[in-house]
Amino acid sequence: MNMKYGYVLISDGAKSYCRLIHRLTLHRTKSRTVRILCAFLIILTVISLTTIGYFRKYRAHLHSLLREYNDEDQPICEYVFRGNLSWMDYRVLNRIRLTENGGYGNLTNRHTCEEFKLIHRQTVESSKEEREFPLAFSLAVHENIRPISRLLRLIYRPHNLYCIHVDSKSPQVFYDEVMALANCFGDNVIVVNRSESVVVRWGHYSILEVFLLCSDKLMRNDRVKWKYILNVSGQELPLRTNWELVAALKAINGWNIVENSGSKDNHGRRPNWNFSFPIHWIKGSFYMALSRDFVNFHRTDSKAREILSVMKAEKHLMKHPDELYFPTLVYNPSLGAPGACKEYYLSDESDPRAAYVGRFVNWRYGKCERGISRNGVCLIGLYVSQFIPTRMEFFANKFREEFQPIAYDCTEHYVMQKILREMRRKRLDPNFNVTFYSQLYCSQYHLN
Repeated sequence: MNMKYGYVLISDGAKSYCRLIHRLTLHRTKSRTVRILCAFLIILTVISLTTIGYFRKYRAHLHSLLREYNDEDQPICEYVFRGNLSWMDYRVLNRIRLTENGGYGNLTNRHTCEEFKLIHRQTVESSKEEREFPLAFSLAVHENIRPISRLLRLIYRPHNLYCIHVDSKSPQVFYDEVMALANCFGDNVIVVNRSESVVVRWGHYSILEVFLLCSDKLMRNDRVKWKYILNVSGQELPLRTNWELVAALKAINGWNIVENSGSKDNHGRRPNWNFSFPIHWIKGSFYMALSRDFVNFHRTDSKAREILSVMKAEKHLMKHPDELYFPTLVYNPSLGAPGACKEYYLSDESDPRAAYVGRFVNWRYGKCERGISRNGVCLIGLYVSQFIPTRMEFFANKFREEFQPIAYDCTEHYVMQKILREMRRKRLDPNFNVTFYSQLYCSQYHLN
């Protein structure tokens, strides 16, 4: 039945029923009471019909989208990335799971492990350019092995080097799961020993300490002479393939990708110390890409060590030293760090040459549009995920599998498809604009 005519027929029926009641009760009931009862009956009828219509439309929309779903190319993700989703889309898409992508199982089983490492049933192959430009990754994790496994599957390459730190507060069973994951992928995945693990506290020195611990292990490892180190959390996904990361890092020509959000609001975070040299304190995101030369500098330079020792002495204070230490080294060229930017360029998304490409983050200290926030960051869900294919950042932060999981699945699928196309075509995606990175201000104006 046409919905419009359905309303008319049922409403007319309700009105006829009301007239009958009115005649039968004309001498016993006030007509005003009858009119109220009739109006209530009509409203109830319309609401019932609307509800039935909604569920029919919802079910039809769900079945329509499910018919489009295909394990090979997943057009459902193209639908998500198209944007302009209706409220009905949100309701329906929240019920869909791209289960193949999340096929995590018991990784202590060799067969299960080998299957999990495949991307759409294919073994990942690396280009010569990737093999000649190995990368290092520092991962800080504390819970939920599934997304960590899926993250590692996307960024893992046999010629790279990886260090995983498990929060000392995490239970032993989680640590064992991380060990199984590392053993599954290979001996180029190092897990920090439980006895060395740090108790991580947000806003404290321990955040920085974890990275310093991993970067030290990665520097001392003779297996891989990596070119850059990137730090990652377990609640992120890459937006770039490994080959794209290599191309972008080569394009920045020795610079270090570190955010500069300025010095205006960091007075309460500065170390309470009179240093023996002039210093301009800079705040920025802790997520970065640092060259091997820069890492060696901060480990050995006397000024860098002095800054770090003062921060460590204040480790009991919540001063967010992780957001102060590396930005200050990178944007104070007088300190002499390799790759330090020669000019003071504030990170600014409105100016492509001043863009911070380390992370795509939807900062929001108030209410998130169609979402929820954690520590001032909106979780990436359906609304935000529509922007994923157009972003130039290295990683996206932050995801939670249980929040609108189709957004997580489709972001993962987006990267997987790019990896497969690279393998098939033996070249980078022609739409990947590597010149964007070489044109960044600090890519062109930095210390050698």
